[in-house]
Amino acid sequence: MRRVSIVGNPDNRRVTLFSEDARRLGWKVQVVPWEQLLSTPEQAWPMLIASPVIRIESPGENRAV
Repeated sequence: MRRVSIVGNPDNRRVTLFSEDARRLGWKVQVVPWEQLLSTPEQAWPMLIASPVIRIESPGENRAV
């Protein structure tokens, strides 16, 4: 089973659509929110480096990010 981590906002349309398509292909998907990566990188980085594929999305319309 392939795994992919996505850095992005979980409610973002691109993140949602990519996650749905990847799951249809049988991939395990993990979304790491930008807010988490920026506020607690020591928790977020281990999740990211455990994945062979990392997709990075724009922070988009999230004002907090």
